[in-house]
Amino acid sequence: MLASDATAAALDAATAALPPDGAVPAASWPGLAHVLAKAAGDEVKGAAGKKKGPDPQLHRAFRAMVARAEESERRCGHRHMLRRRASSLFRHISEVLEAVGLSSAMGADYVAALRTHLLAVPEYCACSSAHTFQGERCAEVGRRKGRCCCLHAAAEPPQGKAGMGWRVLRYGTA
Repeated sequence: MLASDATAAALDAATAALPPDGAVPAASWPGLAHVLAKAAGDEVKGAAGKKKGPDPQLHRAFRAMVARAEESERRCGHRHMLRRRASSLFRHISEVLEAVGLSSAMGADYVAALRTHLLAVPEYCACSSAHTFQGERCAEVGRRKGRCCCLHAAAEPPQGKAGMGWRVLRYGTA
């Protein structure tokens, strides 16, 4: 469905027509991001403690959705289609990475979407609170679980894909 140019164009048009402070319908890029993040989060919670991990189709769909949303500038001239949900996307990614780890397939897909599409856009990073990137909560989780996956800010702001000032860190056992 996300590979369809007609679907992408419809989502582009719906997102471009969103009022600045209005509700976000599911039939828009930020709405679709919210729905996929909620489904993936529920899947991670449901798979916790079970041998079978989260459904791989969900995290692949999440990564593909982020990539297709970011291609909108080429398709229709509008940029940063996920801005309305950027903060919640960063929180969601942080929570998922904390739960599944970086070495899992889901973690790898989320890190790829994060590095390639979300952290490379300063406008997305500006939508998020500093707490999302500071890792205060992660230090506590790291002490309890012996590991922590979180988003942390480097000293300088993001500078685009060539010199990203953001990184994902994984702390070893305490």
